[in-house]
Amino acid sequence: MPTTDHHGKTAQDYRAALIAELEAVPDYRRHEPRRSTLLLIWLLVPLALLWLN
Repeated sequence: MPTTDHHGKTAQDYRAALIAELEAVPDYRRHEPRRSTLLLIWLLVPLALLWLN
């Protein structure tokens, strides 16, 4: 018998729920974190150059 947590769920239950949740996200929302990461890099590069100056 698989190990369960205090809610009675197994790791496979959580995995199935996570996959279903990720599949429910529209495609246009999936790529947003990449843009925020790129924005963060573009903000940090000038700050690092100013700090080095």
